[in-house]
Amino acid sequence: MRKKFFIAINIILCIFILTGCWDTRELNTIGVIYAIGLEQDENKKQIICTVQIAIPSALKQDASRNESAVEILEVRGATISDAIRNLTEKVDRFPDFSQNKIIVIDETLARKGILPILDFFKRSYQVHNTQWIAIAKPGRVKEVLGEQHGIGNIQGSYLNDIINIGKTNAKITNINMMNFYKRTLGDGIDPVAGVIGTAEMPNLPIETKNSNTSNGVKFSGTAVFKGDKLVGYLNTEETKGYNWITGEVKNGNINISSILNSNRFIGIGLENLKPKIKPEIIDNKIVFHIEVKGEGNIDEVLDATDFSDTKVIKQLEDQLEIILKSEIKMCLNKIQKTFNSDIVGFGKTLNRKYPKVWEEKKDNWNDVFPTVQYTIDVDIQLRSPGLMDKPIQSEKLK
Repeated sequence: MRKKFFIAINIILCIFILTGCWDTRELNTIGVIYAIGLEQDENKKQIICTVQIAIPSALKQDASRNESAVEILEVRGATISDAIRNLTEKVDRFPDFSQNKIIVIDETLARKGILPILDFFKRSYQVHNTQWIAIAKPGRVKEVLGEQHGIGNIQGSYLNDIINIGKTNAKITNINMMNFYKRTLGDGIDPVAGVIGTAEMPNLPIETKNSNTSNGVKFSGTAVFKGDKLVGYLNTEETKGYNWITGEVKNGNINISSILNSNRFIGIGLENLKPKIKPEIIDNKIVFHIEVKGEGNIDEVLDATDFSDTKVIKQLEDQLEIILKSEIKMCLNKIQKTFNSDIVGFGKTLNRKYPKVWEEKKDNWNDVFPTVQYTIDVDIQLRSPGLMDKPIQSEKLK
């Protein structure tokens, strides 16, 4: 009897396990979307969606390199879902967002607030929270999605790879949809996003192209938000300051002037950056202490600097600390005085250490944040000059 009972249980479990998915579609009926751009038609009050759909035949191994691997289509609608439904009028496939890598949003649309825009993507069971959010200057959305550049033949995947590789580049910032939501809906920190555009790049003779230059895609700087609304941008130097404070980038590169010759440079590779923000209440005033610790290696030397001398190492460390402090100050000055946007999370750290004070201040944090004081302490230890203390033919480099 007991044996029959277990057999019956196993049969019931198999029924549930082996049933097919109710919403599956055959591969030859879906159009895989790798990137989407969003703009707004001010005259017709419509959302303009530019989608990048993969062409299966062009992805085959024997496909021609000259054949585009994607189809770029523009659709419009009163909402994003309306526009996507209209896509079926132009393509013979069901739109599939499961492989979407990036959402590129026009600056004008972003200044109005992007939470309503992201609602469609958050509700869809197809969409992953890890897709990137980037802001494009007006008129650049189609340019960004339409440029074919890089080794990969699908632009959406190319953009995704650029962002992943760029995590070691302190001059750029990027955020995925999940973290954007967390910042927007949380307390004490405002969101940021990547900034994407196009740039003219030279073509080399070996590339055998018709013109001397071609357009490519470039990430640069930081899009600053107040809540879910875009309020402005940080340039590359200010973006580095932001990354030094927040630790979004653990590694980076800095060029500093040589001690021997100010017209020559020494390349420093920063590693293991560990920033901390410590709030403190002093005489009823809120002060934030910013500490940045890390290590550095000598990547390149363009003069005859002798790194076996400990005094030289100390001088270079001092220069590094001055540069990092300067970039951090530039960032804080911009977000406090120009944008009034707490993207570094001062409020979040205050809430963590002094929750009662935060409860008192959070409703008028917009008035408090631009006036809070801070200190900056940077400690970078140079660990290695590489495989040699002195450059080859150092006498000729003096």
